[in-house]
Amino acid sequence: MKTVKKAENIMHLFEGWSNMVLPYLHGCMGQAWTDDEDNPRMAIIDSAGFIFLSGDASLPHAKDFLAQLPTVCSYTWVDMIPRGHTWHEIIEDVFQENQKKFTRYAIKHEHNFNKEKLRGYIDTLPSDYKIVPMDEELFNFSGTQDWSKDFFAGFKSFTEFKEHGLGYMILHGDTPVCGASSCTYYKGGIEIEIDTVKEYRQKGLATACAAQLILECLNKGIYPSWDAANKISVALAEKLGYIFDKAYDAYDVKLRD
Repeated sequence: MKTVKKAENIMHLFEGWSNMVLPYLHGCMGQAWTDDEDNPRMAIIDSAGFIFLSGDASLPHAKDFLAQLPTVCSYTWVDMIPRGHTWHEIIEDVFQENQKKFTRYAIKHEHNFNKEKLRGYIDTLPSDYKIVPMDEELFNFSGTQDWSKDFFAGFKSFTEFKEHGLGYMILHGDTPVCGASSCTYYKGGIEIEIDTVKEYRQKGLATACAAQLILECLNKGIYPSWDAANKISVALAEKLGYIFDKAYDAYDVKLRD
């Protein structure tokens, strides 16, 4: 397994796939590994703990290639997304009881956004809640909470986030209870991460916060990409104007103890 030095060398292996690989392919963030830098036949992209696996899984060294991932990837747990069915078998073989297949849901890179409707979701926010932009204090706070720790997963510092990211938090009084933020960015877009404190769910907070983030993206001329971890996320995306694409298989993988 070799660290990829030039993203263009592996671009053909990920062409036409998820927007979630773009942060690396655009040279913005993330890392990647391949079996051969000059003639790559398989490759892995790590985008903020999402592991994208592509290439010819029928090659004799495919299993050994994947087995080396824990030695180079710093995450303990990852979401692994393979391209091609043969990789499924290899993942299950390599990681055994440390992997579990689940379903994610792709959202099309197109939309039916209605700015008036999005503003309406924000206007329905109860008066004791307020939406505020992510600042350094909220950035640091988010990293200490289980419910918000993934908001800035791909960013190494607030300075980097301030330059390339976008995000909003909903406060109940002075308490952060919901957020929508860019967990990664690429040229011309961001990948949205959204969550709400459990006790504050089903109050329209995620809808309002996401609507605020989408409107800001539209104002800045960047695309707010959305990939859903569950059907609740799909329903929220469609409510906001996104268009569902398809369900696909992913794996929750433990790389180390």
